[in-house]
Amino acid sequence: MLIDYLRQFVTELPMHMPGHKRNLRFFPFLKDVGGALDITEIKGMDNLHAPTGIIKETMDLATNLWGAKTLIGVNGSTGCLHAVILALIKAGDTVLVARNAHVSVYNALRLVKARVIVLDVAVDPDSGIIASVQSEQICNVLLKYPEVKLVIITSPTYEGVISDIQAIADTVHNFGAKLLVDEAHGSHLGICSNRQKNAIQSGADVVVHSLHKTLPSLTQTALLHVNDLSLFDDVAEKMDMLQTTSPSYLFLASIDACVRLLLTEGERLFAFWQQELGCFYHSASNLLNLKVPYVNSSSNFYALDLSKIVIGGRRKEKIGSFLTQKLRHHGIEPEMMAVFYTLCLSSIGDERKGYDQLFYALQLIDKELPVKNNLLKNLFQKPPSMGIIEPFEEGMNKISVLLEAAQGKPAAETVYVYPPGVPVLIPGVWVSREAIDYIKQAQEQGLQVIFSNGTPQGKIRIFEKK
Repeated sequence: MLIDYLRQFVTELPMHMPGHKRNLRFFPFLKDVGGALDITEIKGMDNLHAPTGIIKETMDLATNLWGAKTLIGVNGSTGCLHAVILALIKAGDTVLVARNAHVSVYNALRLVKARVIVLDVAVDPDSGIIASVQSEQICNVLLKYPEVKLVIITSPTYEGVISDIQAIADTVHNFGAKLLVDEAHGSHLGICSNRQKNAIQSGADVVVHSLHKTLPSLTQTALLHVNDLSLFDDVAEKMDMLQTTSPSYLFLASIDACVRLLLTEGERLFAFWQQELGCFYHSASNLLNLKVPYVNSSSNFYALDLSKIVIGGRRKEKIGSFLTQKLRHHGIEPEMMAVFYTLCLSSIGDERKGYDQLFYALQLIDKELPVKNNLLKNLFQKPPSMGIIEPFEEGMNKISVLLEAAQGKPAAETVYVYPPGVPVLIPGVWVSREAIDYIKQAQEQGLQVIFSNGTPQGKIRIFEKK
Protein backbone atom coordinates (compact mmCIF):
# COMPACT_ATOMS: atom_id res chain seq x y z
CA MET A 1 0.00 0.00 0.00
CA LEU A 2 1.13 3.53 -0.73
CA ILE A 3 0.62 4.53 2.88
CA ASP A 4 3.27 1.97 3.86
CA TYR A 5 5.69 3.66 1.47
CA LEU A 6 4.98 6.97 3.22
CA ARG A 7 5.58 5.53 6.67
CA GLN A 8 9.02 4.20 5.77
CA PHE A 9 10.26 7.75 5.08
CA VAL A 10 9.09 9.25 8.39
CA THR A 11 12.45 8.60 10.04
CA GLU A 12 14.54 9.89 7.09
CA LEU A 13 16.14 13.36 7.23
CA PRO A 14 14.00 15.34 4.70
CA MET A 15 16.36 17.67 2.86
CA HIS A 16 13.61 18.25 0.32
CA MET A 17 10.11 19.73 0.15
CA PRO A 18 7.68 20.30 1.81
CA GLY A 19 8.98 23.15 3.91
CA HIS A 20 7.45 21.97 7.17
CA LYS A 21 9.93 19.04 7.03
CA ARG A 22 7.41 16.92 8.96
CA ASN A 23 8.61 18.71 12.10
CA LEU A 24 5.71 18.08 14.49
CA ARG A 25 7.67 19.61 17.38
CA PHE A 26 7.99 22.98 15.66
CA PHE A 27 4.57 22.81 13.99
CA PRO A 28 2.19 20.79 16.19
CA PHE A 29 -0.81 21.65 14.01
CA LEU A 30 0.61 19.20 11.46
CA LYS A 31 -0.55 16.34 13.70
CA ASP A 32 -4.16 17.20 12.88
CA VAL A 33 -3.67 17.42 9.13
CA GLY A 34 -1.55 14.34 8.48
CA GLY A 35 1.70 16.27 8.16
CA ALA A 36 3.79 13.38 9.46
CA LEU A 37 3.14 11.54 6.18
CA ASP A 38 3.24 14.54 3.83
CA ILE A 39 5.93 13.65 1.28
CA THR A 40 6.85 14.77 -2.22
CA GLU A 41 8.09 12.86 -5.28
CA ILE A 42 11.29 11.49 -3.78
CA LYS A 43 13.00 8.28 -4.84
CA GLY A 44 10.75 5.26 -4.50
CA MET A 45 7.49 7.24 -4.28
CA ASP A 46 6.55 7.10 -7.98
CA ASN A 47 5.15 10.13 -9.84
CA LEU A 48 1.51 10.83 -10.72
CA HIS A 49 2.54 12.40 -14.04
CA ALA A 50 4.66 9.42 -15.12
CA PRO A 51 3.53 6.48 -12.99
CA THR A 52 5.52 3.27 -13.21
CA GLY A 53 5.38 1.96 -9.64
CA ILE A 54 2.89 2.07 -6.78
CA ILE A 55 0.69 4.80 -8.34
CA LYS A 56 0.43 2.86 -11.60
CA GLU A 57 -0.51 -0.18 -9.54
CA THR A 58 -3.32 1.82 -7.93
CA MET A 59 -4.61 2.85 -11.36
CA ASP A 60 -4.50 -0.74 -12.57
CA LEU A 61 -6.42 -1.95 -9.51
CA ALA A 62 -9.07 0.73 -10.06
CA THR A 63 -9.28 -0.28 -13.72
CA ASN A 64 -9.98 -3.85 -12.68
CA LEU A 65 -12.58 -2.80 -10.11
CA TRP A 66 -14.60 -0.38 -12.27
CA GLY A 67 -13.93 -1.94 -15.65
CA ALA A 68 -12.54 1.02 -17.64
CA LYS A 69 -9.04 2.43 -17.97
CA THR A 70 -8.64 4.72 -14.98
CA LEU A 71 -6.74 7.90 -14.21
CA ILE A 72 -6.32 9.36 -10.73
CA GLY A 73 -7.55 12.86 -9.95
CA VAL A 74 -6.38 14.99 -7.01
CA ASN A 75 -8.43 18.06 -7.96
CA GLY A 76 -11.82 16.47 -7.43
CA SER A 77 -14.33 15.67 -10.13
CA THR A 78 -14.01 19.29 -11.24
CA GLY A 79 -10.46 18.73 -12.48
CA CYS A 80 -11.43 15.49 -14.23
CA LEU A 81 -14.42 17.06 -15.98
CA HIS A 82 -12.28 19.96 -17.17
CA ALA A 83 -9.68 17.55 -18.57
CA VAL A 84 -12.24 15.53 -20.52
CA ILE A 85 -13.98 18.57 -21.98
CA LEU A 86 -10.71 20.21 -23.00
CA ALA A 87 -9.59 16.92 -24.56
CA LEU A 88 -12.73 16.31 -26.61
CA ILE A 89 -13.88 19.81 -27.55
CA LYS A 90 -12.30 22.73 -29.35
CA ALA A 91 -13.48 26.32 -29.76
CA GLY A 92 -16.75 26.53 -31.68
CA ASP A 93 -17.71 22.87 -31.27
CA THR A 94 -21.31 22.18 -30.27
CA VAL A 95 -22.02 20.40 -26.98
CA LEU A 96 -25.34 19.20 -25.56
CA VAL A 97 -25.56 19.55 -21.78
CA ALA A 98 -28.41 18.52 -19.48
CA ARG A 99 -29.63 21.62 -17.62
CA ASN A 100 -28.78 20.22 -14.18
CA ALA A 101 -25.06 19.81 -14.95
CA HIS A 102 -22.65 21.01 -12.29
CA VAL A 103 -21.16 24.50 -12.50
CA SER A 104 -17.73 22.98 -13.21
CA VAL A 105 -19.06 21.60 -16.51
CA TYR A 106 -20.31 25.01 -17.62
CA ASN A 107 -17.04 26.61 -16.54
CA ALA A 108 -15.02 24.18 -18.65
CA LEU A 109 -17.24 24.76 -21.68
CA ARG A 110 -16.77 28.48 -21.23
CA LEU A 111 -12.99 28.03 -21.11
CA VAL A 112 -12.95 26.10 -24.36
CA LYS A 113 -15.43 28.54 -25.98
CA ALA A 114 -17.86 25.85 -26.98
CA ARG A 115 -21.33 26.42 -28.38
CA VAL A 116 -23.62 24.96 -25.72
CA ILE A 117 -27.12 23.63 -26.24
CA VAL A 118 -28.77 23.31 -22.83
CA LEU A 119 -31.29 20.49 -22.53
CA ASP A 120 -34.15 21.28 -20.16
CA VAL A 121 -35.00 18.35 -17.92
CA ALA A 122 -38.51 17.69 -16.67
CA VAL A 123 -39.51 18.04 -13.03
CA ASP A 124 -41.38 15.29 -11.22
CA PRO A 125 -44.69 16.97 -10.23
CA ASP A 126 -45.13 14.94 -7.05
CA SER A 127 -41.78 15.90 -5.49
CA GLY A 128 -40.62 18.92 -7.46
CA ILE A 129 -37.28 17.16 -8.03
CA ILE A 130 -35.60 17.14 -11.43
CA ALA A 131 -36.40 13.87 -13.18
CA SER A 132 -34.28 11.51 -15.25
CA VAL A 133 -33.00 12.60 -18.64
CA GLN A 134 -34.87 10.73 -21.38
CA SER A 135 -33.08 9.27 -24.39
CA GLU A 136 -35.97 10.52 -26.57
CA GLN A 137 -35.11 14.09 -25.52
CA ILE A 138 -31.51 13.53 -26.55
CA CYS A 139 -32.57 12.05 -29.88
CA ASN A 140 -34.84 14.99 -30.71
CA VAL A 141 -32.06 17.49 -30.07
CA LEU A 142 -29.49 15.52 -32.05
CA LEU A 143 -31.87 15.28 -35.00
CA LYS A 144 -32.07 19.08 -35.00
CA TYR A 145 -28.38 19.64 -34.25
CA PRO A 146 -26.42 16.72 -35.78
CA GLU A 147 -23.19 18.73 -35.32
CA VAL A 148 -23.19 17.96 -31.57
CA LYS A 149 -19.89 16.29 -30.69
CA LEU A 150 -20.32 15.67 -26.99
CA VAL A 151 -23.30 15.00 -24.71
CA ILE A 152 -22.92 15.55 -20.96
CA ILE A 153 -25.30 13.99 -18.42
CA THR A 154 -25.32 14.01 -14.60
CA SER A 155 -26.37 10.67 -13.13
CA PRO A 156 -27.07 10.13 -10.29
CA THR A 157 -28.08 13.63 -9.28
CA TYR A 158 -27.66 15.06 -5.79
CA GLU A 159 -31.04 13.57 -4.89
CA GLY A 160 -30.09 10.17 -6.31
CA VAL A 161 -32.02 10.33 -9.60
CA ILE A 162 -30.47 7.98 -12.18
CA SER A 163 -31.00 8.20 -15.94
CA ASP A 164 -31.06 5.31 -18.40
CA ILE A 165 -27.45 5.70 -19.50
CA GLN A 166 -27.58 2.60 -21.69
CA ALA A 167 -30.39 4.04 -23.82
CA ILE A 168 -28.78 7.48 -23.86
CA ALA A 169 -25.39 6.03 -24.85
CA ASP A 170 -26.97 4.07 -27.73
CA THR A 171 -28.70 7.22 -28.98
CA VAL A 172 -25.60 9.39 -28.70
CA HIS A 173 -23.42 6.84 -30.49
CA ASN A 174 -25.96 6.45 -33.29
CA PHE A 175 -25.36 10.12 -34.08
CA GLY A 176 -21.57 9.76 -33.93
CA ALA A 177 -21.18 11.81 -30.73
CA LYS A 178 -19.48 10.94 -27.44
CA LEU A 179 -21.09 10.64 -24.00
CA LEU A 180 -19.55 12.01 -20.81
CA VAL A 181 -21.34 11.08 -17.58
CA ASP A 182 -20.70 13.07 -14.43
CA GLU A 183 -21.22 10.20 -11.99
CA ALA A 184 -19.51 12.06 -9.15
CA HIS A 185 -22.18 10.92 -6.69
CA GLY A 186 -22.22 7.33 -7.92
CA SER A 187 -18.74 5.89 -7.43
CA HIS A 188 -20.35 3.12 -5.35
CA LEU A 189 -22.71 1.96 -8.11
CA GLY A 190 -22.08 -1.27 -9.99
CA ILE A 191 -19.31 -2.57 -7.74
CA CYS A 192 -19.17 -4.99 -4.83
CA SER A 193 -22.72 -5.75 -3.64
CA ASN A 194 -24.31 -2.78 -5.40
CA ARG A 195 -26.17 -4.25 -8.34
CA GLN A 196 -27.36 -0.95 -9.83
CA LYS A 197 -25.42 -0.61 -13.08
CA ASN A 198 -23.02 2.30 -13.30
CA ALA A 199 -22.40 4.52 -16.32
CA ILE A 200 -19.29 2.56 -17.32
CA GLN A 201 -21.24 -0.69 -17.55
CA SER A 202 -23.98 1.19 -19.42
CA GLY A 203 -21.72 2.30 -22.27
CA ALA A 204 -20.71 5.89 -21.49
CA ASP A 205 -17.46 6.86 -23.21
CA VAL A 206 -15.98 8.69 -20.23
CA VAL A 207 -17.14 8.65 -16.60
CA VAL A 208 -16.02 10.79 -13.67
CA HIS A 209 -16.26 9.70 -10.02
CA SER A 210 -15.77 11.60 -6.78
CA LEU A 211 -14.39 8.90 -4.52
CA HIS A 212 -14.88 10.96 -1.39
CA LYS A 213 -18.65 11.38 -1.69
CA THR A 214 -19.71 7.86 -0.72
CA LEU A 215 -16.47 5.88 -0.37
CA PRO A 216 -13.65 6.04 2.22
CA SER A 217 -11.26 8.50 0.61
CA LEU A 218 -10.18 12.04 1.41
CA THR A 219 -12.10 15.04 0.12
CA GLN A 220 -10.85 16.16 -3.31
CA THR A 221 -10.01 12.64 -4.52
CA ALA A 222 -11.50 11.47 -7.81
CA LEU A 223 -11.18 8.96 -10.62
CA LEU A 224 -11.57 9.43 -14.37
CA HIS A 225 -12.59 6.30 -16.29
CA VAL A 226 -12.13 6.09 -20.07
CA ASN A 227 -14.32 3.44 -21.71
CA ASP A 228 -13.54 4.45 -25.29
CA LEU A 229 -9.81 3.76 -25.47
CA SER A 230 -9.46 5.82 -28.65
CA LEU A 231 -9.93 8.85 -26.39
CA PHE A 232 -7.49 7.81 -23.69
CA ASP A 233 -4.29 9.48 -24.92
CA ASP A 234 -5.96 12.87 -25.41
CA VAL A 235 -7.72 12.69 -22.04
CA ALA A 236 -4.53 11.59 -20.25
CA GLU A 237 -2.62 14.47 -21.86
CA LYS A 238 -5.15 17.02 -20.59
CA MET A 239 -5.10 15.48 -17.12
CA ASP A 240 -1.33 15.84 -17.15
CA MET A 241 -1.65 19.49 -18.17
CA LEU A 242 -4.30 20.44 -15.63
CA GLN A 243 -3.24 18.56 -12.50
CA THR A 244 -0.75 20.02 -10.08
CA THR A 245 2.85 18.83 -10.42
CA SER A 246 2.93 18.63 -6.62
CA PRO A 247 0.05 16.27 -5.82
CA SER A 248 -0.67 15.52 -2.19
CA TYR A 249 0.56 12.06 -1.31
CA LEU A 250 -2.05 12.02 1.44
CA PHE A 251 -4.68 12.18 -1.32
CA LEU A 252 -2.89 9.53 -3.38
CA ALA A 253 -2.51 7.23 -0.37
CA SER A 254 -6.20 7.53 0.49
CA ILE A 255 -7.18 6.63 -3.09
CA ASP A 256 -4.86 3.64 -3.03
CA ALA A 257 -6.13 2.44 0.35
CA CYS A 258 -9.76 2.94 -0.69
CA VAL A 259 -9.38 0.89 -3.88
CA ARG A 260 -7.55 -1.92 -2.09
CA LEU A 261 -10.17 -1.98 0.68
CA LEU A 262 -12.98 -2.30 -1.84
CA LEU A 263 -11.21 -5.20 -3.55
CA THR A 264 -10.69 -7.09 -0.30
CA GLU A 265 -13.53 -6.03 2.02
CA GLY A 266 -15.99 -4.36 -0.33
CA GLU A 267 -18.57 -7.14 -0.46
CA ARG A 268 -18.87 -7.26 3.33
CA LEU A 269 -18.93 -3.47 3.77
CA PHE A 270 -21.51 -2.95 1.02
CA ALA A 271 -23.75 -5.70 2.38
CA PHE A 272 -23.67 -4.06 5.82
CA TRP A 273 -24.41 -0.65 4.30
CA GLN A 274 -27.40 -1.93 2.37
CA GLN A 275 -28.73 -3.85 5.36
CA GLU A 276 -28.54 -0.90 7.76
CA LEU A 277 -29.90 1.56 5.22
CA GLY A 278 -32.81 -0.80 4.51
CA CYS A 279 -33.60 -1.05 8.22
CA PHE A 280 -33.57 2.73 8.51
CA TYR A 281 -36.01 3.15 5.61
CA HIS A 282 -38.30 0.48 7.06
CA SER A 283 -38.47 2.34 10.37
CA ALA A 284 -38.87 5.74 8.73
CA SER A 285 -41.82 4.53 6.65
CA ASN A 286 -43.94 4.69 9.82
CA LEU A 287 -43.53 8.44 10.30
CA LEU A 288 -46.86 10.25 10.09
CA ASN A 289 -45.97 13.70 8.73
CA LEU A 290 -42.53 13.22 7.23
CA LYS A 291 -42.00 11.30 4.02
CA VAL A 292 -38.77 9.28 3.84
CA PRO A 293 -37.69 8.83 1.13
CA TYR A 294 -39.35 11.94 -0.24
CA VAL A 295 -38.61 10.75 -3.79
CA ASN A 296 -40.56 7.67 -4.81
CA SER A 297 -40.29 5.50 -7.89
CA SER A 298 -42.35 6.86 -10.75
CA SER A 299 -42.28 7.03 -14.53
CA ASN A 300 -40.24 10.24 -14.21
CA PHE A 301 -37.34 8.37 -12.61
CA TYR A 302 -35.52 5.60 -14.43
CA ALA A 303 -33.96 4.48 -11.13
CA LEU A 304 -33.10 5.91 -7.71
CA ASP A 305 -29.99 5.69 -5.58
CA LEU A 306 -31.45 5.44 -2.08
CA SER A 307 -28.12 6.12 -0.41
CA LYS A 308 -29.34 9.72 -0.80
CA ILE A 309 -31.83 10.11 2.08
CA VAL A 310 -34.27 12.77 0.91
CA ILE A 311 -36.59 13.91 3.72
CA GLY A 312 -39.69 15.99 3.07
CA GLY A 313 -43.25 16.48 4.25
CA ARG A 314 -46.15 14.35 3.11
CA ARG A 315 -48.09 17.51 2.18
CA LYS A 316 -45.13 18.97 0.26
CA GLU A 317 -44.71 21.92 2.61
CA LYS A 318 -41.76 24.29 2.34
CA ILE A 319 -40.02 22.71 5.30
CA GLY A 320 -36.43 22.36 4.14
CA SER A 321 -35.18 25.14 6.41
CA PHE A 322 -37.23 23.86 9.36
CA LEU A 323 -35.93 20.31 8.94
CA THR A 324 -32.31 21.44 8.65
CA GLN A 325 -32.51 23.59 11.77
CA LYS A 326 -34.14 20.79 13.76
CA LEU A 327 -31.58 18.21 12.63
CA ARG A 328 -28.77 20.54 13.68
CA HIS A 329 -30.47 20.90 17.06
CA HIS A 330 -30.15 17.12 17.38
CA GLY A 331 -26.45 17.17 16.48
CA ILE A 332 -26.92 16.12 12.85
CA GLU A 333 -25.50 18.14 9.96
CA PRO A 334 -27.30 17.32 6.68
CA GLU A 335 -25.72 17.56 3.27
CA MET A 336 -28.12 20.02 1.68
CA MET A 337 -31.14 22.15 2.48
CA ALA A 338 -33.65 22.65 -0.32
CA VAL A 339 -37.00 24.42 -0.19
CA PHE A 340 -39.22 21.37 0.23
CA TYR A 341 -36.79 18.85 1.62
CA THR A 342 -33.49 18.21 3.35
CA LEU A 343 -30.90 15.79 2.00
CA CYS A 344 -28.83 13.49 4.19
CA LEU A 345 -26.17 11.38 2.50
CA SER A 346 -25.45 7.88 3.68
CA SER A 347 -22.23 6.12 2.76
CA ILE A 348 -20.11 3.09 3.33
CA GLY A 349 -18.79 4.87 6.44
CA ASP A 350 -22.08 5.05 8.36
CA GLU A 351 -22.62 2.90 11.45
CA ARG A 352 -25.86 1.62 12.94
CA LYS A 353 -25.76 4.18 15.74
CA GLY A 354 -25.77 6.95 13.14
CA TYR A 355 -28.91 5.65 11.47
CA ASP A 356 -30.49 5.23 14.93
CA GLN A 357 -29.64 8.82 15.85
CA LEU A 358 -31.12 10.12 12.60
CA PHE A 359 -34.31 8.09 13.00
CA TYR A 360 -34.71 9.18 16.63
CA ALA A 361 -34.39 12.83 15.60
CA LEU A 362 -36.90 12.38 12.78
CA GLN A 363 -39.38 10.81 15.20
CA LEU A 364 -39.25 13.92 17.38
CA ILE A 365 -39.38 16.29 14.42
CA ASP A 366 -42.33 14.36 12.99
CA LYS A 367 -44.40 15.27 16.05
CA GLU A 368 -43.78 19.01 15.77
CA LEU A 369 -43.87 19.43 12.02
CA PRO A 370 -45.64 22.72 11.23
CA VAL A 371 -48.68 22.39 9.02
CA LYS A 372 -48.80 25.32 6.63
CA ASN A 373 -50.25 25.83 3.19
CA ASN A 374 -46.85 26.29 1.51
CA LEU A 375 -47.39 24.10 -1.48
CA LEU A 376 -45.10 23.11 -4.30
CA LYS A 377 -46.63 25.25 -7.02
CA ASN A 378 -45.52 28.49 -5.38
CA LEU A 379 -41.82 28.19 -6.13
CA PHE A 380 -39.55 27.33 -9.03
CA GLN A 381 -37.95 23.97 -8.38
CA LYS A 382 -35.71 23.72 -11.42
CA PRO A 383 -33.32 26.37 -12.71
CA PRO A 384 -34.73 28.51 -15.53
CA SER A 385 -34.07 27.59 -19.15
CA MET A 386 -30.85 28.77 -20.79
CA GLY A 387 -31.36 27.67 -24.41
CA ILE A 388 -28.29 27.93 -26.65
CA ILE A 389 -25.21 29.69 -25.31
CA GLU A 390 -22.82 31.26 -27.81
CA PRO A 391 -19.39 32.51 -26.64
CA PHE A 392 -19.29 36.29 -27.17
CA GLU A 393 -17.32 37.93 -24.33
CA GLU A 394 -14.80 39.73 -26.55
CA GLY A 395 -15.43 43.46 -26.87
CA MET A 396 -17.62 43.64 -23.78
CA ASN A 397 -17.32 45.43 -20.44
CA LYS A 398 -18.58 44.06 -17.13
CA ILE A 399 -20.69 46.33 -14.94
CA SER A 400 -22.55 45.75 -11.68
CA VAL A 401 -26.27 46.56 -11.63
CA LEU A 402 -29.26 45.89 -9.41
CA LEU A 403 -30.66 42.41 -10.00
CA GLU A 404 -34.00 43.82 -11.13
CA ALA A 405 -32.26 46.04 -13.68
CA ALA A 406 -30.48 43.08 -15.27
CA GLN A 407 -33.55 41.65 -16.96
CA GLY A 408 -32.98 41.31 -20.69
CA LYS A 409 -29.20 41.80 -20.32
CA PRO A 410 -26.45 39.16 -20.70
CA ALA A 411 -25.06 37.88 -17.39
CA ALA A 412 -21.33 38.39 -16.88
CA GLU A 413 -20.90 36.01 -13.97
CA THR A 414 -22.01 32.57 -12.86
CA VAL A 415 -24.80 32.42 -10.29
CA TYR A 416 -25.61 29.14 -8.61
CA VAL A 417 -27.23 27.65 -5.53
CA TYR A 418 -24.75 25.54 -3.58
CA PRO A 419 -25.22 22.74 -2.97
CA PRO A 420 -25.92 21.22 -5.48
CA GLY A 421 -23.98 23.68 -7.68
CA VAL A 422 -26.29 23.79 -10.71
CA PRO A 423 -26.03 27.27 -12.27
CA VAL A 424 -28.99 29.60 -12.49
CA LEU A 425 -27.03 31.84 -14.87
CA ILE A 426 -23.66 31.68 -16.58
CA PRO A 427 -21.84 34.38 -18.57
CA GLY A 428 -23.56 34.99 -21.89
CA VAL A 429 -27.02 33.85 -20.77
CA TRP A 430 -29.69 36.55 -20.93
CA VAL A 431 -31.14 37.34 -17.51
CA SER A 432 -34.82 36.45 -17.56
CA ARG A 433 -37.63 37.37 -15.18
CA GLU A 434 -37.74 33.71 -14.22
CA ALA A 435 -34.05 33.72 -13.30
CA ILE A 436 -34.43 36.86 -11.16
CA ASP A 437 -37.39 35.36 -9.31
CA TYR A 438 -35.54 32.08 -8.82
CA ILE A 439 -32.53 33.85 -7.28
CA LYS A 440 -34.64 36.07 -5.01
CA GLN A 441 -36.84 33.24 -3.78
CA ALA A 442 -33.85 30.99 -3.12
CA GLN A 443 -32.27 33.76 -1.03
CA GLU A 444 -35.54 34.31 0.84
CA GLN A 445 -35.67 30.61 1.71
CA GLY A 446 -32.16 30.78 3.19
CA LEU A 447 -30.42 28.82 0.43
CA GLN A 448 -26.80 29.69 -0.34
CA VAL A 449 -26.71 31.62 -3.62
CA ILE A 450 -23.17 32.17 -4.90
CA PHE A 451 -22.16 34.90 -7.35
CA SER A 452 -18.81 33.98 -8.92
CA ASN A 453 -17.53 37.58 -8.82
CA GLY A 454 -18.49 38.04 -5.19
CA THR A 455 -21.15 40.56 -6.17
CA PRO A 456 -23.04 42.04 -3.18
CA GLN A 457 -26.55 40.71 -2.57
CA GLY A 458 -29.14 42.48 -4.66
CA LYS A 459 -26.76 43.08 -7.55
CA ILE A 460 -25.31 41.14 -10.48
CA ARG A 461 -22.61 41.68 -13.06
CA ILE A 462 -23.73 41.99 -16.68
CA PHE A 463 -22.04 42.60 -20.03
CA GLU A 464 -22.35 45.85 -21.93
CA LYS A 465 -20.67 46.92 -25.15
CA LYS A 466 -17.46 48.91 -24.86
